[in-house]
This record gives sequence, C-alpha cells and structure tokens, in this order.
Amino acid sequence: MQKVVIYTIILLTCQQASTQEKWGVHFKPSMNFVTEDLDILDSQVGFGFEFDISYKFIDYFEAYAGWNWNSFKITTDETNRNDLNTFGYTFGLHFIHPAKSTNLSYFAQIGGVYNIMRLENENGRTVAESDNGLGWEIAAGVEIALGSSTWHLRPQIGFRSFSRDLVINNLNSQIQLNHIFLSNGLIKRF
Repeated sequence: MQKVVIYTIILLTCQQASTQEKWGVHFKPSMNFVTEDLDILDSQVGFGFEFDISYKFIDYFEAYAGWNWNSFKITTDETNRNDLNTFGYTFGLHFIHPAKSTNLSYFAQIGGVYNIMRLENENGRTVAESDNGLGWEIAAGVEIALGSSTWHLRPQIGFRSFSRDLVINNLNSQIQLNHIFLSNGLIKRF
C-alpha cells in the first residue's frame, strides 16, 4: 500500500510539472510604420498596443487570441487633424523554439486580425467607421526569460495587412493599411 501511495504522489508531481507554464499573458506596445504612401496620412508612423492570452497545446506551438488598438495621425485638410484608429481582435499560432543552454527562445507568429477602422476628429468624436473585417499578420523575434522567473521579454518585428471601406467627406474610400510593427512585449507565463 505504501508503494502505491508513493507512486501516486510521484505520478501526480510529474503530471503537475509537465503542465506548468502552458498559459501566457502578453502585453506589447508597438511602433507602426506604414509601408505604402496613403494620401490621408499625415505621418507614416503610428503607435499602438496589444494584449493577448496564449496556450501551449504541444511542444513549441501555442495558440493565441487577444485585442489590439493602433492609431495613425491623418489630415483631412489644413485645419483639421484627425486620428485613424484600428482596433479589434487578434488570433493565431506561435512557434517557439528554445536556444540550447541559454534563457533565449526564437519565435515566429502567423495569425489573423478582425478589426474596425475608425476616423476620429481632434475632439475624439467619430467621423467615419468601417465594419469589422479580416486581415492577417506575421512576426518573428526572440523571447528572453528574465532569470529563473516566469516573466519574459519578447522583442519582435512583424507585418500586418488590413483593408476596409470608409466614407470620408461623402466619398467611399477603400483604405489598405499595410504596416510593419516593432514591439517589445512583456509576458507572464503560468
């Protein structure tokens, strides 16, 4: 009987150890650089952030889902300064592979976005808004474990593509927003 109890404790301990750090919570602020010249943009540089939750379902692979928001400055004429904001949901897969004998891992990401474009004036009022629409994103970078803790830094570079129709000054305009993003996220694994 004593052997059964010892084997059960060892089995439960091993099972618990293998399920540790399957979940991750990730916050990443980003700088965005538009890859095409859009006439409505005042600046080709924007900013934003993303929050997501990930789950490692097999070695090296995890699924993620989250929420993002990005903002770009635009000018509709010489006197009005507006913001073009995109926000919505993100989803996809991460491939994460640890480098041997270091606290470093390499990762690649492929996923989708389900976003809205919104044009806001300088007072924060909505001038135009699109419907939700699908887009895609890819990224790569490194993940750095901070000591022996479950906190990690994740600098990355990526590309996001998203297209929606907006009615601006009574004209229907399709806006193709392709941008490169640079971010340095913080992850808590548990």
